[in-house]
Amino acid sequence: MIDVINGGRWTTIQDRGRPGLERFGIPPGGAADWFAARVANELVGNPPDAGLIECTATGPALRFGVDAIAAVAGGEVASDGNWQAVRFGRGSSLNVGTIGPGLRTYVAIRGGIDVPLVLGSRSFCQRGTFGGGVGRPLAAGDRLRLGQMVEHEAASAPWPASHRLPQRGPWEVRAIAGPQTDAFAGDALERLSATACRVTPAAVERARCESPRARRNVSRREASILAICNDSCLRQSVWSCAMMARERVFWSRHPGCLLPSSARAEGLCELRATPQSI
Repeated sequence: MIDVINGGRWTTIQDRGRPGLERFGIPPGGAADWFAARVANELVGNPPDAGLIECTATGPALRFGVDAIAAVAGGEVASDGNWQAVRFGRGSSLNVGTIGPGLRTYVAIRGGIDVPLVLGSRSFCQRGTFGGGVGRPLAAGDRLRLGQMVEHEAASAPWPASHRLPQRGPWEVRAIAGPQTDAFAGDALERLSATACRVTPAAVERARCESPRARRNVSRREASILAICNDSCLRQSVWSCAMMARERVFWSRHPGCLLPSSARAEGLCELRATPQSI
């Protein structure tokens, strides 16, 4: 068992989510930063869909009741196990602490976090208040059971720095045309690929990107495209992009998803789409 000594700012159990239920009003959910979550599980030898701990802004303090192997990946932290697998003896503690640069980080423990599956996933759903074992963020006094989801041996070396996604912008995002491209006005798509957008601190359940040059001569009719992360900005998440007369807004696939790094407060998100992609 693992005891939660301090729940941190907003700490939940996540996995790869429950896609395919949107028609029932259930968001796909899952880890906001798919890449970091996958790396954390890989470091400890778990399969990609093993349950793990998602930490936002400030991470939890955990006490291990058994010998364990854990790794932390995502936004930078000063705790043990940062981008590497570390052994923790029975009775030892892991204090994730403040995350930064970055907004979220992930704690994977060998075997995975064993909480009941709800609609095929262990992920906590914020709007539905279900999943994640307790139907809410973790708090002091919670106890977590480890599972048996082991795929291979834990990594013996840290995850290479050259294979980590950058924590600071500007970033480039690859854009792929969706079914309503005819709803864009004039040169809107061309300007989409040539305009730098700033991600504002107003992002709560969505990341808002504003661009002064995008506010003129754009159809008021919303036009959606798919934006898929090519390297760093959206961390392999799939987003919808709407261009309107006054702003450009990105909606995440699930309600808790924010841009994964310091982009929330300071980064420039540069959208560069090749002619082939639009």
